[in-house]
Amino acid sequence: MNRYLLVFLLFSALAFGQTISFAPAHNYYGGVGPIQAYVGDWNGDGKMDIASQAHYGDLNPAYVIAHLGNGDGTFQKYVSTTLDVVAAFHEYSVTAAHLRDGKQTDLLVYSNRWDVGAILQAYISQGNGTFSPGNDLPEGLDQGFPFLIAVGSFGNGHRDIVSLCCNFNPVGVEIWPGNGDGTFSEPLVIATVSETTIVYGIADTI
Repeated sequence: MNRYLLVFLLFSALAFGQTISFAPAHNYYGGVGPIQAYVGDWNGDGKMDIASQAHYGDLNPAYVIAHLGNGDGTFQKYVSTTLDVVAAFHEYSVTAAHLRDGKQTDLLVYSNRWDVGAILQAYISQGNGTFSPGNDLPEGLDQGFPFLIAVGSFGNGHRDIVSLCCNFNPVGVEIWPGNGDGTFSEPLVIATVSETTIVYGIADTI
């Protein structure tokens, strides 16, 4: 059964004492078996675009459906990009983030594969709602699989990736320094924690 993204237009200002109302919903195709929705600027025109992550059956590759925004709350016909993950074999998650210098939003895909282990892939926006095939990031330093991932700038002027990685014990914090073009250098382990119970948090600065 097909699912749809629901888009609402906010008419009244968000202020104390004012009533908030919405226009009737516009329906947009979100793929078969949608999992999560994203908002970003896929083509760098300053207008918000939308996308959804979906997979049709666990044996089929996952994919992303994207609609470019017109700037007035309406969106263009969808385009799709197939991801290099299959739900039956790969536990995976998708994050929308700026991976390059510039305005376009890209996708960061993490997958935990039964045959090769954890992989991070950068899917670079092509400016038309589609994304390039995933580029594998350099492997981590044996700290296990990342369970928290964020993007920010950590002093080199480019977007970097930071993750909290766990191989059950210890837990490691890794940073992949960005090169500004959607590629990343070898990760650096900046901390390890031996305790099995920790309090943690990573903030996105995209």
